[in-house]
Amino acid sequence: MNRENTEDTFLQNLKIAIVTDELNQWGGAENVLQEILKIFPKGDLFTAFITENIRERLFEEGKWSKNQKNWFKGKIFETPLKNKFIRFLDKFLMTFYPFFYETMDLRGYDLVLSVTSRFAKNVILPENATHICYIHTPPRFLWNDWKRYLNDLTGIKKLFVPLAPPFLTKIRQTDFLSAKRVDFFIANSEFTKKRVQKYYRHENIDVLYPPVEVEQFEFSDQKKDFYLIGGRNVAYKKFSLVVEAFNKLELPLKIYGPETDSLKKINTNPNTEFLGSVSNSVRKELFRDAKGFLFPQVEDFGIVPLEAQISGTPVIAFRKGGALENVIENETGIFFDDQSVISIADAVRRFEKMNWNHKKIREHAEKFGTKFFINGLKSKIFHQMNFRKK
Repeated sequence: MNRENTEDTFLQNLKIAIVTDELNQWGGAENVLQEILKIFPKGDLFTAFITENIRERLFEEGKWSKNQKNWFKGKIFETPLKNKFIRFLDKFLMTFYPFFYETMDLRGYDLVLSVTSRFAKNVILPENATHICYIHTPPRFLWNDWKRYLNDLTGIKKLFVPLAPPFLTKIRQTDFLSAKRVDFFIANSEFTKKRVQKYYRHENIDVLYPPVEVEQFEFSDQKKDFYLIGGRNVAYKKFSLVVEAFNKLELPLKIYGPETDSLKKINTNPNTEFLGSVSNSVRKELFRDAKGFLFPQVEDFGIVPLEAQISGTPVIAFRKGGALENVIENETGIFFDDQSVISIADAVRRFEKMNWNHKKIREHAEKFGTKFFINGLKSKIFHQMNFRKK
């Protein structure tokens, strides 16, 4: 029996609980969760709450195979947070989130696999169970980014800012202690691994890059004359800097995603086009056709630059965070050194003078496909479970 079959047989005999953060919006973390549920379709899913539209997308039939229906065989467990009124008070109840996860009943499970950037790792296990955590990042609003988080609060939430520091301190203490209960961390990047080591003082940690659905994206080496940026317009992503840079460059720029009114107000470039929210098919066409994709933010890994590269599109990224691990300078993209209008504009000017091997860009991105994630996750769990038996 080969190694892969041995791992599969072993994992199939485990009773597995998959614990994740509240499921109320779709993003890279939900893509990872979906792939993990595909690996362990008989596992049970625990979460604070899941909205109906996310439930439908997470478990959509035919996602993995045209002939595969009702592929998820496990059960779904939610906390009292599923109450709509409580979810409405989401931000105000942040202090209590860790305790909701501590109340989850995980008796009878051999393995608890938490998938989190917040509090899913807070679960308390029986002594004979193993807790492995796939972590996207320690909560930014608690650790590395808490000042910006408070500064970005608006409206009535702003009134709570003076009261926030002692509450954040308490949650940090709880978060730190919960991390100590994790047997083994799997970080989504080397960048995240360093944060886990710094904030949690945890050394039992490895890295496994999140999966990219290579086959879902179209490749083209015939690029059109426009640059692309997109996603949710939140402050840390620095989309405004790109808009201002293209005001100076007056080159064609397309922006997809919701909530772009603030960007429209500062735009003076007649060649900038705001597309709003787009369908998955349109988004894939944009990635396929764009001459370059801009990535000005700091992300823990950043799946979107890889989606661009899978489409054969080179990336212009800020030289920090996970982008350093998935963009090869001068081969699949270039970097700029400052989150500033001048630095971005200079990078685009350099980009304009360069030629790209689009097939080579895609070949690089294929190394991050789902097959590598599936095999890597199985192998790390198999190793840890057997290690703890000895």
